Amino acid sequence: MASGEEFRVEHDTMGEVRVPAAALYRAQTQRAVENFPISGLPVDPAVVHALARIKASAARVNASLGVLDPAIAQAVADAAEQVAEGGHDGEFPIDVFQTGSGTSTNMNVNEVVATLASRASGEAVHPNDHVNASQSSNDTFPTALHLAATAAVVHDLVPGLEHLAQSLQRKASEPAGRREARSHAPDGRRAGDPRPGASAATRRRCRAASSGCRPRCRGWPSLPLGGTAVGTGINTPPGFSAAVIDDLARTTGLPVTEARDHFEAQGARDGLVEPERSPRTVAVSLVKICNDLRWMSSGPRTGLGEINLPDLQPGSSIMPGKVNPVVPEATLMVCAQVIGHDATVAFAGASGSLEPERHDAGHGQGGARVGPLARRRLALAGRQVRRRHHRERRALRRPGRLLAVRRDAAQPVHRLRGRGQGGQARGQGAAHRAPGGARPRLRRARRAHRDPGSTTPSTSSR
Repeated sequence: MASGEEFRVEHDTMGEVRVPAAALYRAQTQRAVENFPISGLPVDPAVVHALARIKASAARVNASLGVLDPAIAQAVADAAEQVAEGGHDGEFPIDVFQTGSGTSTNMNVNEVVATLASRASGEAVHPNDHVNASQSSNDTFPTALHLAATAAVVHDLVPGLEHLAQSLQRKASEPAGRREARSHAPDGRRAGDPRPGASAATRRRCRAASSGCRPRCRGWPSLPLGGTAVGTGINTPPGFSAAVIDDLARTTGLPVTEARDHFEAQGARDGLVEPERSPRTVAVSLVKICNDLRWMSSGPRTGLGEINLPDLQPGSSIMPGKVNPVVPEATLMVCAQVIGHDATVAFAGASGSLEPERHDAGHGQGGARVGPLARRRLALAGRQVRRRHHRERRALRRPGRLLAVRRDAAQPVHRLRGRGQGGQARGQGAAHRAPGGARPRLRRARRAHRDPGSTTPSTSSR
């Protein structure tokens, strides 16, 4: 906090906190600001706006379900809409590297909305009891991530990929000269097209990526809202989740739906890891094109000089007349960030533990990887265990095979009787026959064991 800055004292469950006097947020936000002075980068405004839209829809539904007073709910909804429109972006100063569940940012939104609602209505609007009613950070924050990602894909990514594909198609239809084709750098043969050979492939990848990113039956437009803390829906009235998500779909125009399994939806971010692959594929293809453009336009005296890129700006402060391929180089930087972001998202998606997810790595994605693939693997493992147990039970019921079973350290140890010495089965849970000639002796031993008066001595097992 800057020296000489005016402040006010706020209270929370941990005591007093000094908060800037002009701030709309309250104690929990200030604690997070002081706890996480890491990067200086705030949470992406799109996530904040998505959280505010959730608060507005939740307030309207809570009023219809009798959870909130209609007047307070309307004040909360109006204040949240102001935040969602970007009118108070300066009130969200918490660093993007913070608590993994996003609790700090969720409370930041709750406090700002509560302050705005209190001022507008004249009522004491509480950040938790009113703004966060029927919600938890564990379901609102991942819902905001899904909502923001869906909006970015629908409004930005898919149109951008389609525009890139059309631009490459238009460039491919222009008249072209000839250039040297190269293999392992030395000249190979004359090529008919001086443009980079990856453009057609990139065009196809752009169209495939835009098609694959469209929210059809994929999991990433499915929202986990309504599961509250861990997916059970505790403290949430019946019908809350479906009603809020319907309201969000109506107000945003996005094709969002309710998650089919709230436990999985809160414990994993698999749905957000999946669409990240499409931009990465396009970025890899663009790297090839940009590097080709830089080499083919190198020169003019000692380079290849086979194409001329537009002169956009001077390339040097010390070498007059030098012009650099600035657009390909800037594109390479963007591609590097996209490829790195894909690795970050993949790591964050695998970083959760049990039910409470972590949206770590700068709130990329988080969560325990218990998605459809993991469930299939667990089911397969369960079937294998059941088959093994069935085989063991059948072996135990076969006459003359096993006469004694002993459990040692929770592991089955089967022994065959024969000549007073048991033979341990080879392999866990497996039943093996004794060496040749053992079966008749086992039968005699079994008969003797059943008939104490028999003259045939019974064998013992340890």
